[in-house]
Amino acid sequence: MTSFEASLRAADLRLVTWLGEADLAATLRQAYEPGYDKERFVPCRLDSAGPMAIDEQWDHLRHDNAHSAVLWINEWPRVDAPPFFLHALVFQPGIRKTISITAEPVPADEAIRQIRKAKVEYATEAAQKARIGALADLSDSVEAGDVLDRERALIAGHADIRFTGLIAVTAATREALEAAVAEVSRAAIQSGCETRRLYGQQARAFIAAALPLARRVN
Repeated sequence: MTSFEASLRAADLRLVTWLGEADLAATLRQAYEPGYDKERFVPCRLDSAGPMAIDEQWDHLRHDNAHSAVLWINEWPRVDAPPFFLHALVFQPGIRKTISITAEPVPADEAIRQIRKAKVEYATEAAQKARIGALADLSDSVEAGDVLDRERALIAGHADIRFTGLIAVTAATREALEAAVAEVSRAAIQSGCETRRLYGQQARAFIAAALPLARRVN
């Protein structure tokens, strides 16, 4: 924990406080039971913080007094974006949601293989377009430049990072959930992102997206 705090300070980030058992338990309880007020009840314990019941469906999750669905951000902006590019998504009013972004370092040998594969795919596609007389798109050159930037950073000793973004949307009823998911999807498009609804893994995805448990995203 001390090492992690030092790493945050080195990145100009400020840690306010660590969650104790009662605060962590209340956070878990609020995720599964929206409306739970930790100030009105005795301190919650971890052994009783989980949901009373879960009903996992193919495309959504029902838990205690709410319904949730998890979306995966499968496409990020393809061009340079400002730091506030997620503003439309983060500050969308009237919708209960949790946005979780996981950054996983990629081993150097795997990163090099991915970069080489991307360079080969770009060269093959460029040759194919030249053969049939098709014009190259601006997005093609931007993606090629991004691959080269990643390669330069890797050679300079920086780690390549794999980002995974998940959005857990929660509502009181199934109808309200579907409306909220549609609104979140539109807000993601405004932010330059594309989302896909996860199927067959909603319970596991909800744990990774909505709960502060640092579960690995597979």
